[in-house]
This record gives sequence, C-alpha cells and structure tokens, in this order.
Amino acid sequence: MRGVIDRVGKDHFDLAVMLPGEVRRSGNVVSVATIPFQSLAALRSLRGQDF
Repeated sequence: MRGVIDRVGKDHFDLAVMLPGEVRRSGNVVSVATIPFQSLAALRSLRGQDF
C-alpha cells in the first residue's frame, strides 16, 4: 500500500492513498486507511525514488 501519512494517533495512523505519481491533495486521495501501529511489519520511504 502506498500513500502519505495524514494523521497520527496514540495507537494508529491514517494513510491517505493516492494513485502512483500523484501529490497529496484532497482531490487526489482515493481512500484513507487507518493502520494500527501493532499491525506494522515494515515501513519504507520512497522519497527521492520514481514511483
């Protein structure tokens, strides 16, 4: 799943999901996923990479 961290809570964060190559603007958000921290196995930044 690819996206931008939108909001962070005590035990979760909300990920704004966009199409590859789109920037984070409200009109480009396809969906928002709430991810509990305990469910994370890995997190990776794609900064500086082509999508």
